[in-house]
Amino acid sequence: MKIAVIVSPYLDCKHIRADGNCGPIFLPFPNQKTLEVSEEPRRAELSEINLPDWPSDEWTTWFGCLGCGVVSQYFSLDVYWTLFPKSAQGVYQSGEDCFCIEFLCGQRSCRTQIKFHVQETGLTESAVLAKLRSSFFVGTLSCGHNIVSLPANAYAIYKISGPIE
Repeated sequence: MKIAVIVSPYLDCKHIRADGNCGPIFLPFPNQKTLEVSEEPRRAELSEINLPDWPSDEWTTWFGCLGCGVVSQYFSLDVYWTLFPKSAQGVYQSGEDCFCIEFLCGQRSCRTQIKFHVQETGLTESAVLAKLRSSFFVGTLSCGHNIVSLPANAYAIYKISGPIE
């Protein structure tokens, strides 16, 4: 029996929790076509599927996990691929509710431009802003400072529709 699947890139949260992991962080990857495999998706060998040539070896980005709030830096070796069953042939996008957040570090003497991403199905810009304002996100930023809550107008939040470069 043939099963329609898409191949989707994801990250695993780097924060180890006592109650398990936070679940995958799906990366935006548009226009994924369905593939047909003859096995259950979990048993299909990814090595037999022609995976996209992404990300590059130099790829790096910062992501905030919406399971635990930890913001971490990720590299190309942190990107994994998985198969998702789909009920119909078509074109899909993984990580379609992915947002980029940009702001200046909140430490008084630091003006480093900070940028990180968040992703979750059904996520909205207002929900991202609420999490930022509630001090949900924690971690050390690229400048070495901890994340601090800032006024709402200090954040630029926008949706990502293509692969993060």
